[in-house]
Amino acid sequence: MFDDIAFVPCDITLDNLSALEESGARIVERRACEISELADSVVDFSKELYSEGMGIYEILSLVSAGLGGITAHQITSGLALSSAHSDFASSFDRAELATLFVDRLRSSGIAIAPRDLLPSEERDGRIVYVKNALADEAYEVFTADLDDARVKYVTSFKEAADAVADGEASYCLLPLEERGGSRLAPVSDIIFRRDLRICAITPVFGFDGNADMKYALLSSGYSVPELSPDDDGYLEIRIRADEGLTLAELITVASYYGISVYRINTQTFDTEEDNETYHDLVFRSSGIDFTPLLVYLTLFSSAYVPIGMYKNLE
Repeated sequence: MFDDIAFVPCDITLDNLSALEESGARIVERRACEISELADSVVDFSKELYSEGMGIYEILSLVSAGLGGITAHQITSGLALSSAHSDFASSFDRAELATLFVDRLRSSGIAIAPRDLLPSEERDGRIVYVKNALADEAYEVFTADLDDARVKYVTSFKEAADAVADGEASYCLLPLEERGGSRLAPVSDIIFRRDLRICAITPVFGFDGNADMKYALLSSGYSVPELSPDDDGYLEIRIRADEGLTLAELITVASYYGISVYRINTQTFDTEEDNETYHDLVFRSSGIDFTPLLVYLTLFSSAYVPIGMYKNLE
């Protein structure tokens, strides 16, 4: 009996939406022009400091302090929809600014890459870990390209991490994930408290091939890998849950750059001041440069910590 009933939207409403869409497109174009002008001024400022010997990371820290005009909004309307639209527009503005900065800096002859934002240090091959069959398997994988690998065995994961934090070893091996991708909370706590960085991750399977666990090679600094077009690259960051960028913005901006979010973990750490909750995000890129995303994070988030960059988990 309802076959002949259909909803018909109001023509005036449809016409109004079409007109607003055209108006919005013009505003987007105007915003893009202003962001382009802003990018030029940032690049000019950066080139001058770079010529005087300042590094890219230090330059971005100075730039970040002056970009307050596009890092927050004066939302006077009480409408949640208005606020959400403004937040998304601002995220795209900042993402485009980071892209233009990278492109124009490179066009001017100043190379900028993840290594400039995740400075690597030369380290020797001193490695510590708790000896067992899975750790031995991970050690063989991680040391395949190390000419001077030297191993020392310890009795606990904390002892291995302390050896790196105290400078007694360059790397430690720790189990990181169980089958299915679940992070080991005690190991995450060790990494957080010793301020360690993930240099590489490898799956290990044991003698019978059923273990399916991931081990991490960790150090006190970064080891940025060379990524070929066939490599899957991973960037891992930690960010306070109650400060800085929201998960929605991080996911939106990553998508803007063509980068996917591979994993999100949330963990609360007991600190001297209080319990602190953090989000741990792993971004995955197949042949896409992480540099604009790193610039974005450096410019617009004071609460993020890069945990590591590695490749080919699967």
